[in-house]
Amino acid sequence: MYSQTTRMATKPLAKARGLRRKYGDHLLTALALVLALYMFVFAPLHAMGFFVFHGFITFALFGIIGAMVQIADRPTALYTMAIGLGANGAVLFLHLFYPPWPYNLYIMAAAWLGISIAFGEVVAEAVFRRGRVTYHRIIGAILLYLLIALAFATLYIFVGMLIPDAFKGITFADDWGVGSAAVYLSLVTLTSTGYGDIVAVHPIARSLCNIESIIGQLYPATLLARLVTLELSQSSLAEKTVAVPSNAPGSPATNSAARGGVTPSFVDGIRQLRRDHGDWLLTLLAGLLALYMFVFASLHSSGVFEFHGFTIVTLFAMIAAMLVISDHRVALAIMSVGVIANVAVLVLRLLYKPSVFNIVAMSGGWLAIAIALGAVVANAVFERGRVTYHRIIGAILLYLLIGLGFGTLFVFLGLSFPDAFKGISFADDSALASSVYYLSFVTLTSTGFGDIIPVHPLARSLCNMESVVGQLFPATLLARLVALELRDQGP
Repeated sequence: MYSQTTRMATKPLAKARGLRRKYGDHLLTALALVLALYMFVFAPLHAMGFFVFHGFITFALFGIIGAMVQIADRPTALYTMAIGLGANGAVLFLHLFYPPWPYNLYIMAAAWLGISIAFGEVVAEAVFRRGRVTYHRIIGAILLYLLIALAFATLYIFVGMLIPDAFKGITFADDWGVGSAAVYLSLVTLTSTGYGDIVAVHPIARSLCNIESIIGQLYPATLLARLVTLELSQSSLAEKTVAVPSNAPGSPATNSAARGGVTPSFVDGIRQLRRDHGDWLLTLLAGLLALYMFVFASLHSSGVFEFHGFTIVTLFAMIAAMLVISDHRVALAIMSVGVIANVAVLVLRLLYKPSVFNIVAMSGGWLAIAIALGAVVANAVFERGRVTYHRIIGAILLYLLIGLGFGTLFVFLGLSFPDAFKGISFADDSALASSVYYLSFVTLTSTGFGDIIPVHPLARSLCNMESVVGQLFPATLLARLVALELRDQGP
């Protein structure tokens, strides 16, 4: 009877361990998406007054706990997460049926502090254990970064509740916006963006901000060192592979002429160009995009309208280069739509008065270009093979495309909420493109001069998202490139 009971109890554990080995890394990506959804979508919408999103947060916690069971068998972490889930449910009930109560904020902050610590311990173990550095483990490192920000946000709430004047520019009360504001404060501190709209005044608050900013500076470096070390140790254990001779049957080098003497077609010519000059075109694309964003857009904002025409010519050159780099038809079609939108806006601005439609069409066109070109460039940069100089320049191009994409999102947000940003006007004039690119890159690079700052919860959330990407992109990029180089060299 005892042995039968033992076997019945161990079956679920064995099944969970099997799922952990098979899907553990994938769950890191899923958990990162869930937490990012909470911090960058649910929390700001909750701050805007959409109270129903508190219920979505509670359901998200159920999913996180379920995934944690598969990733690790740590009972203490599981119990802590369960207590945090219960506290969230209790606060939701109190918000629905009772007036605001100061202790709601204490309960919520304590719950999320426990969740972030327990969750962070499990994720850190999954990310930094021995083994091949996969895409999902890199995403898990980003998840750990978000959990650090979440933990400090809860600490800021405790300090703000105990010392009312600890921070300037934020009020800690039991309302719908305090969680989003605390996360915003934490992320602009962790990423060293520091717009200056919320500042620490009390010595304890300043010390806490100093600690978080130091962690934010050191985390990418330590993350990179650990991932590279893991990849090196894994590569040293890998077995040598035998290269297939270039003249062997089925070799990729076999061309169309060798398959029956067929004359090479236009498609074959494009593919030959891709093999010979694909990496070099990454450098050309980076130069063209940098020329548009840092020269043409600035001159256009200065009143030199003719540079809009140069932008169109640059876009045609980018499409031609992309056609050689990749034969992805969907990406090419999306890029073409972006070019058509730019041409249409050029004609409309020449013949008609300024309008909001021009801004929407232009921003939509550039967002399409950023997404399509970004997908093609990322595939070219991170595919297997020797890491060349041009692929490194392609990684810089990908960084520029991230800034371009967020710039267009800032435009859409500014049009939807006129007071979303302070220090910038979203009107159909020549200065708009230069201004949003400036805002995007001072956020992406964590410069944060403070002349343009986000005010609306969604604007703050979008800026937080970009600053996190900008902070972790160099470290994760370098780790990936090192891994590719090591795999190409072999043991």
